[in-house]
Amino acid sequence: EYIETQNRHGNLMHWDVALVSITRGKRCGGGGILGEVGMSNRQDDKKYGDARTFSLPKSQLLDPRFNSLGLKEPEMKLAEVLTRSHLQVRKKEYSYPLAGYIQRARGQRRPAPEGLLLFYVLQPEPAGVNHPVIGYGFIFPPLKNDKPVSYKVNMTCLKAIQLELGIDDL
Repeated sequence: EYIETQNRHGNLMHWDVALVSITRGKRCGGGGILGEVGMSNRQDDKKYGDARTFSLPKSQLLDPRFNSLGLKEPEMKLAEVLTRSHLQVRKKEYSYPLAGYIQRARGQRRPAPEGLLLFYVLQPEPAGVNHPVIGYGFIFPPLKNDKPVSYKVNMTCLKAIQLELGIDDL
């Protein structure tokens, strides 16, 4: 519903789309135009002891490096500068731009911000199946003329996400 609403107002009309291949992962495929794809390994959630229970470590589904796919050098530099500034205030060490600042940089795209749709192949064993599982994730840029869609927010969860992403106000 969110994407359709934005499309009706000229937002999110263009997307970067990527198939994530893990170089050190087990391989699958081998035919067609894609060739072999390295599968992501979703770890069992030890808290529940059930491989079918998905967890979101640090409130994030995707690695911030995936969020940056499709960004040009100036956008990555902006995300890096914003992250370094944020971490310097908190006296933390820099390793890679934080997801929130990558999203903010994605929102600076001209003529219009683009969304990012990621597909990734999960190893089948943790899910208890004998074929790869396809996962996907949407990354939405901040939109200056965003058209709101009604939904409910858990404020405790929102504050945890804001802290993790390094954003003072979403």
